[in-house]
Amino acid sequence: MSTSPPAESAAEEAAVGVLETLRGVPLVVRVLLIGVFVNRLGAFLQAFMVLYLVHRGFSATEAGVALTVYGAGSVVGLFGGGGLADRFGPRLTIAASMLAGSVLVASVSLVSVYPVILVVLFFTGAIGVSYRPATAAILAANTPKARQTMVMAFNRAASNVGSTGGPLLAVWLIQVSWNLIFWIDGATSLVFGLIALGVLPRDAARGDRPAAKRPKTGYRMAFQDRRFVYYLVMVFVNAVIYVQMMAVLPLSVRHAGHGTIVYSSLFSLNAGLVIAFELLITKFVQNWPPKAAVMTGFVLLGAGMVGFGLPGGVPMLWIAMLMVTLGEMVGGPSVFSWPARVAPEGGTGRYLGTMQSVFGLGQAVGPAIGVALWNTTHQQVWWWTGAIAAVGIAIGYVGMRESEAVPPTTSETTSSETTSAETTSQVTAPAASATDDTETVPA
Repeated sequence: MSTSPPAESAAEEAAVGVLETLRGVPLVVRVLLIGVFVNRLGAFLQAFMVLYLVHRGFSATEAGVALTVYGAGSVVGLFGGGGLADRFGPRLTIAASMLAGSVLVASVSLVSVYPVILVVLFFTGAIGVSYRPATAAILAANTPKARQTMVMAFNRAASNVGSTGGPLLAVWLIQVSWNLIFWIDGATSLVFGLIALGVLPRDAARGDRPAAKRPKTGYRMAFQDRRFVYYLVMVFVNAVIYVQMMAVLPLSVRHAGHGTIVYSSLFSLNAGLVIAFELLITKFVQNWPPKAAVMTGFVLLGAGMVGFGLPGGVPMLWIAMLMVTLGEMVGGPSVFSWPARVAPEGGTGRYLGTMQSVFGLGQAVGPAIGVALWNTTHQQVWWWTGAIAAVGIAIGYVGMRESEAVPPTTSETTSSETTSAETTSQVTAPAASATDDTETVPA
């Protein structure tokens, strides 16, 4: 198999605007973005799991444990999904994740024994998210490097819009029957799985290659890459800090004497700005070096978190949320596209899966860390958050700086350019013999 990248015109290499990017990407990318939107629009399980289990007569504690088990499964699924994508190919990974996930999520309404419910929820969480590293790998492989940041922003937008509209749809479905939310959830996963089978290219699976030509990849490779480990530490810290908006901020707002409407307005501000402006901001940020975008976003996030603890009442809270949201929009797409840039040949899925799993782990343990600090320090928790952010920024800066300084090589730490070219030749070449095919990234 040739390892040279396909010829690309100067126009393809240039970073362009929102509509130009969408028109210029292959059909496979556009269809995958639609698939992600449909899937997230019907992803009701996690958001309504606690209410559903309480509705069925389980205690609030049992419902909380079930949500934790589901989250643990998601972390495992993200980690393993990258390996599946590298070994069996993104197309089969996405299809298997969605088709099996559709059956599991629909079965939740049919199970009544609590231990069995926990087992089903764990595997639903694991299998239901294992497609995300594969979608990220296909997006990166089918997009010129200069446009990958914008495409990742499109993927985040598709996920965010779907996740925003989904709860509104679920509220209507619940009025008819609670079971409907699980059947519709399963149906949207089924649709995404069929899209993957029918549209995505028949990419070469790692296992289909002769043994002598298989890249020597594995998760150990990712953890032996010191620069990438530094990056993972930053991603973990970023997730721990970001999740405090859901864990500590409502406690802080109530402690300051504000009503629930204040917290709701802050959350609505964040969601509304991300949906309305992230793509426009990415139009400019995509021209920055990825390190500059990630560092700037993290600095804004840390500063906004500190702002939540400053005096000034509701106006200060709004300013702080504006800074946090701006940091999310500036740095988010580059954070999720960076692993594909630095992964060695055959390791894109594992690098993306490892990053997404670490991010999920940070979001899982972050609430416990934040609430513990809150119980000890109350409003001082925001200063601790800023200090922890500074440590994460320093560690991430070192890792991303060293990655940029390493010249292209064909050894175990192949440069991002070689990796992108390799993956492109693997994924897009088969598309010539098949029909149009498609794929997407995580939220």
